[in-house]
Amino acid sequence: MPTPSPLPAAIPFSRLTISDGLLMTAELWNQAHEYHRQRQHFYYQALFQPGIVWGLGVGVSAAPEAVEGRYRDGRWLQVQPGVAIDRLGNPLVVPEAIPFRMQSDPPQGETATVFLVLRYSDPRDRVGNGSAAAGVETFALVETTDPQPEDVELCRLVLTAGQPDLSGPRDVLAPGPNQPDLRHRPQAQLRPQGQVQMVAIGDDPPGEIVALGAAVPALYGPLAPLPPLPLSPAAVATADPTPWDWVSLSAPVARGLDSGALATLRTHLSQGGGVLVAMDVAQTGLAALYPLVMELQQAIAAARREDAPADLQASLQQELAAVRGNIAGQVATLLQTLQGFAMAVGCPLQGSGDIPADHPLRRHPFSFSRWPDLGDQPLQVRAWGGLVVVLGALPAAWGADPALDLPREQVRNAQELGVNLLHYGWYRRHLHRLQGTPAMNESKGSDSLRDRLSEGGL
Repeated sequence: MPTPSPLPAAIPFSRLTISDGLLMTAELWNQAHEYHRQRQHFYYQALFQPGIVWGLGVGVSAAPEAVEGRYRDGRWLQVQPGVAIDRLGNPLVVPEAIPFRMQSDPPQGETATVFLVLRYSDPRDRVGNGSAAAGVETFALVETTDPQPEDVELCRLVLTAGQPDLSGPRDVLAPGPNQPDLRHRPQAQLRPQGQVQMVAIGDDPPGEIVALGAAVPALYGPLAPLPPLPLSPAAVATADPTPWDWVSLSAPVARGLDSGALATLRTHLSQGGGVLVAMDVAQTGLAALYPLVMELQQAIAAARREDAPADLQASLQQELAAVRGNIAGQVATLLQTLQGFAMAVGCPLQGSGDIPADHPLRRHPFSFSRWPDLGDQPLQVRAWGGLVVVLGALPAAWGADPALDLPREQVRNAQELGVNLLHYGWYRRHLHRLQGTPAMNESKGSDSLRDRLSEGGL
């Protein structure tokens, strides 16, 4: 999912007041029209994201017959008819196929990523000749290495030096050099309700977090995860947690953080953010106890079906209760190893941390009456305010790790729980911001409607 464009700023509109005797000049007429134009832009920016509505395919083509001989080479593309809308809400209408020649030529031995974009052309920015055509809202096809925020990408190409001929890719999902790449084209769509900034603390790249972020748009469109920020444990102490919504780290990393990093996480939590600590239980006694619970449950079910003697059924129930008690004791012991970390970040592990049925982690956007299983191991999820601890290989399941050999439904359950975790972190921080000091407007300095106060008072 593309990063949402900035929201319109909180700047009131002003409208031209009409009264008898008003001399209607060209300036006042333009002001009246500009008001409606800016209202339409405001509406689009508030509810939608820019992108392609339909069409606008791009393919390699032969040079047009009408061009000069020196330009009749293999550098031509053809843009098909279609419609797009830029981030300001301007329509970009391409009524017919358009040929376009790529001219970029990187230095010898180098490559350059070049973008072919659509850019809105305002009639007011063009010198008219007095005809009706001077007022047509049109577009420009632009070849650039630095796309502007208002541009709509049609394709990109990795061009090599020497201006070799362009070619169509054999595999559209893996285009090579000098082949059009259409995989990054934005699609016009509804604006998400919120965007969540994830942070992964650890020595390894956050592959699992990236996989979870990639799954969110298909699972829950109203939430837009921003690209996760990877941080080494040493870098946390000097980082600014203000933009963070959700931090993920493993239990060994959490226990090894220095005082500066712990202070940063404490600030993050005090600002309403969330912290997820994942504990791997593969090397603990729980790994042997969980399968035993399953075996005992199957044995009890079989005993009931076969009408086994009551004392045998009672014995099995007692054994199951003993194993569950052992599990509860080991879980409590494991959680206590995080007590120092929890106290340092301002969320001491008071009480069991059990999550009630009406808690957002269980209810929104996906419902969990019990936590999912990963293989033969059920997840344990506990929460103390913004600090959430998961016992089990939940992050590994987000990336569909082949080593786990999980069925698809378990991977999906793990991803849905991950979405609940992200939503909880975002929503908690969202409410905190709403009750705190006024935040700087997200679109300050980049609001597309900023000129409405300077252009004719609108």
